[in-house]
Amino acid sequence: MIFQSNLPKSAYLAAMKGQMEGHLQFGAERFTGFFVGNCFYVTYHSGWEYNRRITNQKNAAMGYVKRTDEGCEVHFRRFRGLLCPMQFFPLLIFFELALIFGTLVRQRWTSGALLLSLGIGLAAVTVTALISTAAECCTEGSEDGRRTLLSFLMNPMDPYENYRNVP
Repeated sequence: MIFQSNLPKSAYLAAMKGQMEGHLQFGAERFTGFFVGNCFYVTYHSGWEYNRRITNQKNAAMGYVKRTDEGCEVHFRRFRGLLCPMQFFPLLIFFELALIFGTLVRQRWTSGALLLSLGIGLAAVTVTALISTAAECCTEGSEDGRRTLLSFLMNPMDPYENYRNVP
């Protein structure tokens, strides 16, 4: 997706960074992110509510900010749940390492056994991520998170200003 902003690129990125909170505030509603130059990866974490949240609801966007004559353009892709790259890849790496370790301990190392372990790990994590994300997309909290993240990307100075106008 692409959003237009009247803010200059540097002001837009500074406003985004200003809304970020700690990565270790588990259960709290918050924005977290990583920034490298004009590239960003931001995540909206839905707050935890007893007996209402069934998944670890996250909505993320990865993209970059491009300077224009009128301000800047924000180019990004959205992700949900375990399909968020910062959720998917650590899980994949952990699972693959566990399978490789198990393969090496149980039998002699062969390239065929290693490739089979890698394939099984990739398939298992991918299926798990798809099912988990599909379940999460059916929740009200995930839809609220999507709207909040898009509102934030429209105007990082006031993340909730455009909540009602999000497509």
